[in-house]
Amino acid sequence: MKRWRRTYPLLMTALLTSGYALAAPFAYIANGTSGTVSVIDIATNLVVTTVQSPTAYLSTPVAVSPRGSKTYVSADTTGVYSVSTFRNTVSSTPVFMGASRGLALNASGSRLYVTHGTQFDGQVCTVDTATNTSPGCVNVGAGASGVAVNPDGTRLYVANGNAATVSVVDTTTNMVAATIPVGVDAWGIAVNHAGTRVYVANLGPDTVSVIDTATNTVVNTINVGSNPLGVTVGLDDKRVYVTNAAIGRVTVIDAVTNEIVTEIPVGNAPFGISITPKGDRLYVANSGSNNVSVIRTSDNTVVDTIAVGQSPYSIGQFIGGGRLLDIDGDGEVLATTDMVLLLRWRLGIRGAGLIASAVALFGATRTTVEQIEAYLAQLDGIGSP
Repeated sequence: MKRWRRTYPLLMTALLTSGYALAAPFAYIANGTSGTVSVIDIATNLVVTTVQSPTAYLSTPVAVSPRGSKTYVSADTTGVYSVSTFRNTVSSTPVFMGASRGLALNASGSRLYVTHGTQFDGQVCTVDTATNTSPGCVNVGAGASGVAVNPDGTRLYVANGNAATVSVVDTTTNMVAATIPVGVDAWGIAVNHAGTRVYVANLGPDTVSVIDTATNTVVNTINVGSNPLGVTVGLDDKRVYVTNAAIGRVTVIDAVTNEIVTEIPVGNAPFGISITPKGDRLYVANSGSNNVSVIRTSDNTVVDTIAVGQSPYSIGQFIGGGRLLDIDGDGEVLATTDMVLLLRWRLGIRGAGLIASAVALFGATRTTVEQIEAYLAQLDGIGSP
């Protein structure tokens, strides 16, 4: 990472004016009443662009896969739209019609899961992200809201707010495998990285339900701050982080003892919370103060506050999309290699001049002109609206 910081500002300017995303991952913040998505480069905590959605209002759910080329956001009533993580452009038509209260992607990004529900019923629908078609929907509980996918993609966990339950959906059979009682107004939900625990934020009773995935039972209920909404899990599965909208706090839970470690003051009415791929920082969307708090996980300290649009929500996994720009495939995104390749491509340089002294000497998996050009052409294709 240090190697590209020296040339990052110049390349950032050049690539932004060319319409491309930069060294990533990014945080995608859905600004509800602005109808925009603020794209934050987590390497610099700068808003590198603001994407206007086709609608005047965005609702709470956001989903982006770490390796995916698309981020998905939901308009209040018209449907779910895709945002290219390469070009930062938004689809002009929905990839899924109708209102959504929760979005989640499987690890490969091949399946998008969309919840929608009323006071009396609820469904979770599958979208094939290659074709933007839906193989079908599964009936779950009333008020279906937050949704999370286990690591191997075989189970969905849907928080049914009005039913005070979590539905466990088998993605192979598209059937409900279990229904688990939790708290009233269950909304935010997250699966740990081992796939052994599910954490559910219950807005009504101000609790977090801990579900054992082996038995599909609640094994603990933790009292937290007022109005818990968003929830995420640390990379080592030792910490759980929950936003408390009514008091402007993030509650930190020890996942081993299920005890509260601390509460971190953030902005007003925090909704969504997401963790970086390295697990070193948390990003919190503060809907009441129109900003994002950045928390360092090593000492639970707010280290930055980033102004965004009006009413930022972003409940779900909203950080990702960064690995696309590892153009030479060496496992890193560097200004001296990947960003040079990208800029040359955008300037129309092809052949030997494209890759001259711009491919990593060690670890690159794409080293020839043919391989690099094919990959960049692929990115151009997926960057189209």
